Amino acid sequence: MVKLPCSFSLLLLLLCLAGCQPKEPVDAMLADYQGRLARTLDVDSSPVGEHPLPRYPSRRELSQALTPVKIDLLEFLRLSQCDLQRLVGSRNASLGRVMSHSQRWLYEARFLTTGDLCLQLLLRDPEKVEMQSILQQALQQKRAERQRVTWNATFASLEFQSLFSAAGQPLPLLSQRPSELVSALQQLRWQVLRWHSTDVAPEANFEQLYQVLGADNWLGQLALTLVTVNNRLQTLNTIQQQRLQGRALCFNARSNPDAEAMNTVFFKYYIGQVQPYLARVSQYGTAVINEMAGLAALSADDSAEQQLWRQYWQAVFDPTDDNSQWSQMQRLLAQHTKHWQQQLQQCGLMPTR
Repeated sequence: MVKLPCSFSLLLLLLCLAGCQPKEPVDAMLADYQGRLARTLDVDSSPVGEHPLPRYPSRRELSQALTPVKIDLLEFLRLSQCDLQRLVGSRNASLGRVMSHSQRWLYEARFLTTGDLCLQLLLRDPEKVEMQSILQQALQQKRAERQRVTWNATFASLEFQSLFSAAGQPLPLLSQRPSELVSALQQLRWQVLRWHSTDVAPEANFEQLYQVLGADNWLGQLALTLVTVNNRLQTLNTIQQQRLQGRALCFNARSNPDAEAMNTVFFKYYIGQVQPYLARVSQYGTAVINEMAGLAALSADDSAEQQLWRQYWQAVFDPTDDNSQWSQMQRLLAQHTKHWQQQLQQCGLMPTR
């Protein structure tokens, strides 16, 4: 008997263990359902094709440049007793240069508030007309860039990178309603809208919202779910179409053992497992997608950074784009439901209310 080297034996063991690892739960459920349906309908279940998952753009790709404070304003601040001097000084300090996008939003909001107070003081002194003009121009520039500031603080932020990250697995089979995430997006949208229209700075719970947004990758999991589900639904629909277009499973709407087996697959695996999961994905996804679309609309412009983001959004989540992964899931699921209705009607097994 030939004795294998220990290193080779260990390699074989690792390969065997890797092959025995269970699939990701969602795909495992769908694969099991696909296999049972294909065997019941006596149709080949080879995969039809795979949908690629686009990458969420990086922070560097999404960040929009803001106009720096001009030298003449800095000189003016050194000569004034305005609180704006300390604010700008903190921004130019070592820690201020590396502040997050959300902290930069707070800084810009405070600049406008403090700058307005400073301007009111200057307007009382007729000898400081030049200083008034310098500060007015700075405040005007800052207000013109508010949408860029909030864009950076949301879709180009570290928290949104985490939220959209596709590192991991699809949404769990027993996924919970993302109420906290939806609430955080609603509050963030309200604070963005209020600052754009009134200059009112974000509220005290501002950072808590970002903790919720960056806590996990819910939208990344949803993106992985869409790709996984769409890949399986495309194959499942092909299986059903092949049987419906070929030899009938039943004749004269009369059931038979094959039809009864198909009926078991329908109720136990589709109605009992797959459909409830897809219903939760659709319901929960709709709530988050609607809030995210509303938030994006508040800071929308034609910049290259936002065009890049929109390409990603339209490819994955946009419900108004027929080619998005989200729209494809809705369309493929509707086709799958229609195929089941046709097959069950053919065998006289269509459920009655």
